[in-house]
Amino acid sequence: MTAKPTAKGALTIAPPSGKDPMKTNVFEMARYSNGTLQLLFPYIDEGSIIPTLNLLWGKPDGGYGTFIHQNTEDEVFIAFGAKGPRARHVTGLVRVGNKTHPVGGSLEDENDPDSVVLSTVTVRQPEGRGQSEAVWFLCEECKKEVLRHEFTDVPPKPGQDIGSYPVIASISASEVAAAKFNASEENRTCPECGHVNARFPVERWGWSAFVGQSEAVRKARDAMDDAISGVDEHGRETLQYI
Repeated sequence: MTAKPTAKGALTIAPPSGKDPMKTNVFEMARYSNGTLQLLFPYIDEGSIIPTLNLLWGKPDGGYGTFIHQNTEDEVFIAFGAKGPRARHVTGLVRVGNKTHPVGGSLEDENDPDSVVLSTVTVRQPEGRGQSEAVWFLCEECKKEVLRHEFTDVPPKPGQDIGSYPVIASISASEVAAAKFNASEENRTCPECGHVNARFPVERWGWSAFVGQSEAVRKARDAMDDAISGVDEHGRETLQYI
């Protein structure tokens, strides 16, 4: 989306092509989210603005752990509601973070049920190139790098068929990184000091649930489309099942 000068010199922005205006309430949406980094809207093609929902909340033995995230694109953080967090996360905070930054540690006390941060992180999909990211885990003892997972996502072109309910690489690749880290003691052993780090609490982040449910929903939608067309993926008539 590019701003163009008019005859009078004022800037105008052309309406997005093929995208219907959408809105949602982040507080209401957070009630139904199954993890962090939830897509608020279905638009992920190049040039799209992608706001993601993040809800972190405390509970007994509810630690989130921390990791390092690197992104070639800017990420805009907005705190819609924060209670009991560290000073850098207060209600109404808007900031653009460093392209390499720690993730986690947002709550002052992760075991306190009254501690919460509800925020969005928004990125703009690059055009004509890929978006490179990396996730890595640091040693609990010496803070040296233990395991790194790098990935590049090339946004689809406008109008390209990407199937139903796609998942951006930032979510699916973070799940892969955590799974690799948790796969063995060898993967969690610090090459610098030899400390065997604890498993990363990936369940608290909900990436696996979001990826798994997105795939299940896609299959359910495909079944509905098959029913409408009258033939399923195996060539069987579907009307007999309705």
